Amino acid sequence: MGNNLTMAEAVERGPTHLEKITTPIPVDANRLNGGNSVPYFMGALKSPSGGAKFKIKFSGRMQDSAEGSQYILNDPHPTRVVAEDSLTGEHFLLIDFGVHGYDQLVVYGPTPDTKPLAHTYEWDGKTDFSVVVTATYNNHYDDPHEGFIEDVRPDGNLTFDTEDEVRRTMSFDDFRRDGFDWFEIEIVREGGERLEILSAELA
Repeated sequence: MGNNLTMAEAVERGPTHLEKITTPIPVDANRLNGGNSVPYFMGALKSPSGGAKFKIKFSGRMQDSAEGSQYILNDPHPTRVVAEDSLTGEHFLLIDFGVHGYDQLVVYGPTPDTKPLAHTYEWDGKTDFSVVVTATYNNHYDDPHEGFIEDVRPDGNLTFDTEDEVRRTMSFDDFRRDGFDWFEIEIVREGGERLEILSAELA
């Protein structure tokens, strides 16, 4: 808590809600956005009990991609995506579009999704996968031009009003970590083949 992390350290740790359920994967900073070195966090999902296979459940709808696979959409907004441990049935929240990311943090404030998790993702008839998540950070919150760091109090907390006039107080470390503006989910099947099933802008 507080203001103890650099922006680079915040990105390395990733979103706070994923901290206890992901193992960080070393990343190539040039992977995204055509080599523009946009910082991002990548993590492999792992349950606290050690589970590494999950079913992907979600409350929104899907859309066919040009490659013949299907994308999970944030439609109707907000949608959420949950990973269910294949052995224990325990649920782990990957993304709630009413809570996570820059827009919900800074612009609107949280409006959690409450719709049923009515769908389970299938790939060639299979539903159990390894999962990799990626959060991208285009905003450098330590830069005074972003308009936040100068308002951090001596205790390391930041109080701010969203554009929808929701007042929020949180540690600046958590603000850095949770202010990501792009999120991706990939599933991995036996043999290592990966499939991107969600890629969404959050700002």
